[in-house]
Amino acid sequence: MVQGYVNGLDGPVPNILVSADQGQRLRADESDEDGFYSISLPFDGLVTIQARGGEDLWPPPKEIEVHGTTPHSIDALRGTRTIRGVVADPEGRPVASAPVEAHYWGTRRDHDGTPYRVIGPSFRQTTSAADGTFVLESLPPMQLGAVAAPNSNRSGVDSLTSAPSHSVEVDLTEGDATGVRLEMTPAETCTVNLTLVGDLDRVGRVEVIFDEIIDRHGPNPFPMQRIEPLEASESDPRTFVWRVGPVVPPSATAVVRVHGAGHVTTPFVPIPNEVLDLTIHL
Repeated sequence: MVQGYVNGLDGPVPNILVSADQGQRLRADESDEDGFYSISLPFDGLVTIQARGGEDLWPPPKEIEVHGTTPHSIDALRGTRTIRGVVADPEGRPVASAPVEAHYWGTRRDHDGTPYRVIGPSFRQTTSAADGTFVLESLPPMQLGAVAAPNSNRSGVDSLTSAPSHSVEVDLTEGDATGVRLEMTPAETCTVNLTLVGDLDRVGRVEVIFDEIIDRHGPNPFPMQRIEPLEASESDPRTFVWRVGPVVPPSATAVVRVHGAGHVTTPFVPIPNEVLDLTIHL
């Protein structure tokens, strides 16, 4: 059995349907006038608990472990809040078409008990307009994090990417947030123009193997090898364009690999903020 209270911003919330999902078995109960619910389960184990009341009801489903009678209270918050702001570069110029996300903003503690903030999963996304402005709507009344373009180096945003320090904590408990500024800094990117010469009928998959910074939010970013497929140009099946950033270390060697043509490989050194022209003879 799992039981507890459904809590809103101002106290218990009645008449909220709470479901408990154990795979093929779904049980539910509606909170009473005191916000209390109680669901009997056929067996102990993992259960997915969710307050149901439309897409604007937060938080999302949560998996818990049930043993005997397990207390578990649920927050049921309506997504009635809005974040309005602008994405700009360090000189104050607006950045258009930048992905912007709202994240759960949690608290963790290190080994000596010192609290620190962490960014949780993204649950609302939008892109900045031509003047750099953005709007994130239907957000719950709680503390959230707003992050600009965490992967903009792969989305065509004019070689810009956000720095971890420019993530912004936004408090929506009292109302909407306006005037939020998200600053984006230039990224060191490398663009490679690749041309294949020879019998294209023998060409299979074309890919680049390279190192990339993966954890930009931690104190010690680390490189991880990536393999990225390349798509041929629609106008010319012989040409490919690849853009990546940041690449670490700067002197690291990347490799273009062409499958189906004797598995031809060509190493090259990605140079930050440079355009490289490569030709591979098959």
